[in-house]
Amino acid sequence: MHREATFIPFEQHIPYLIVPNSNGDLHPFFELTRSAATSYFCAMSNQHVFDLVAFGAHPDDVELFAGGTVAKSVAQGMRVAIVDLTRGELGTRGTAETRSAEAAEAQAILGVEHRENLDLGDGFFEVNEKSLRAVIEVIRRLRPRNVIANALSDRHPDHGRGAELIHRAAFLSGLPKIDIGTEAWRPLAVYHGIQDHWLYPDFVVDLDQSEVHLDVE
Repeated sequence: MHREATFIPFEQHIPYLIVPNSNGDLHPFFELTRSAATSYFCAMSNQHVFDLVAFGAHPDDVELFAGGTVAKSVAQGMRVAIVDLTRGELGTRGTAETRSAEAAEAQAILGVEHRENLDLGDGFFEVNEKSLRAVIEVIRRLRPRNVIANALSDRHPDHGRGAELIHRAAFLSGLPKIDIGTEAWRPLAVYHGIQDHWLYPDFVVDLDQSEVHLDVE
């Protein structure tokens, strides 16, 4: 039995996310306190396009901290997308081109409907108006019900910075006065996965082999 742990996100209202073989208590996937969420998130969730959009600072981050959760979501019939913030061009192993090819292969294996790369600059992107607007555009276009991002604190500085970027952009995306030519949209929740540094999860996702089967050669 494998589990992906998950922990807590959006303001104080909602939870974080993700790790295998955790002893944390099991909670239903993406269970939320509806009474708090309905008013705070403006009831936008009824018009979502994607059930889940997973953001990673680098290609392969999502696969590492939420691969099982993504695969399970797809197996359950959810519409899932992955958005990579950078090309991972500063990585010690491989090249940006290699990582792009591997990302496409991983997308096919996981059964993810849509994947894109914002190319914000590996190692150098900041949480500023330019990067926030880039992520707001994606959130409003994909209209996710739920979002997963990197941990807010991790070994690689890009992970925490990317998590903050997604966290802030998800809120700002719901403000109609930010006019980028698209309708305001705010996800119901933002979750953060566990990757390099251990963080105690708020809930874990049960990865039952009868539900999740990946054809990997």
